[in-house]
Amino acid sequence: MEKGQTVLIHAGASGVGQAAIQVAKMGGASKVIVTAGSDEKCKICRDLGADVAVNYRKEDFAPICMDETGNKGINLIIDMVGRDYWLRNTQIAAMEGKIVIVAAMSGSKIETFDMRQLMNKRLWLLTTTLRTRSKDYQERLRDKFVSDCMKHFEDGTMRITIDAVYPWTQVSEAHKRMEANISAGKIICTVDGS
Repeated sequence: MEKGQTVLIHAGASGVGQAAIQVAKMGGASKVIVTAGSDEKCKICRDLGADVAVNYRKEDFAPICMDETGNKGINLIIDMVGRDYWLRNTQIAAMEGKIVIVAAMSGSKIETFDMRQLMNKRLWLLTTTLRTRSKDYQERLRDKFVSDCMKHFEDGTMRITIDAVYPWTQVSEAHKRMEANISAGKIICTVDGS
């Protein structure tokens, strides 16, 4: 992202989404728009710095994004949803915009895909996952995040939202909460000394 650009973050209330909101604001985004699945999750996103939060269960994010950008489109889209948002993402991306796919919660296979959508706008498509990266890469990324962001956690300009805390003996309940998609932020399981 370059300073002054617009950013759309799907799954804004997730742990990754919440971090992305704050990093985008600190990086000088002109507008951060997020999608989330409830009014409560949208409020959490706005409290973390999102300028616009769209409850995808009530509204379609695409026309809102175009309206919020004066029909110029979004410069950077961070997508954790995948298939269900693919077409709308390519439609609302700005000329020479970037789409970063971090996960594919709705599925990874797109049946009808016309590459012209990418070519006509000269879109950049990036994908990423930490699961297949080397331990060395993961450590360097962690260290970069710590050096760039830790001071902001210490002074309170960045924060982590804790959704729920469970004892490790209730890990199945924690998983049920996560799978029901009602969590907003981190779910923590504690391990006692016994």
